[in-house]
Amino acid sequence: MPVRNLDENGDYRYLGRKDRQIKTRGYRVELDEIEVALLSHDEVAEAAAYPIPDDQGSNLIVASVIPKTDGNLAETVLVEHLNGRLPPYAVPVKIFIEQDFPRTSTGKISRRELQTLAIKELADQS
Repeated sequence: MPVRNLDENGDYRYLGRKDRQIKTRGYRVELDEIEVALLSHDEVAEAAAYPIPDDQGSNLIVASVIPKTDGNLAETVLVEHLNGRLPPYAVPVKIFIEQDFPRTSTGKISRRELQTLAIKELADQS
């Protein structure tokens, strides 16, 4: 649901979405649903899903996870796990396996910083 505010003239100002829903490949996707699906894997301790703008005016979905142990958790295993739980358009195009997440001053996952790091990483791979 969009968040709106009245300005000094009594006009509404659009401030953005309050939820974490994005549009990708013509579909609306709730990023929290992707995170829940990732967290349902036994080896995932923390997960974050975030959009990366593509060159077609849409978004690609990318995710980062922290494994519970220093095992061999692989991106392919997570994609296979998600394929049984999410529609194909909601499966992230890339899943980064991380040791830790950047945090905000209140200790929450800094998805904005993860997004910036992912954009750089994906650009370096191209």
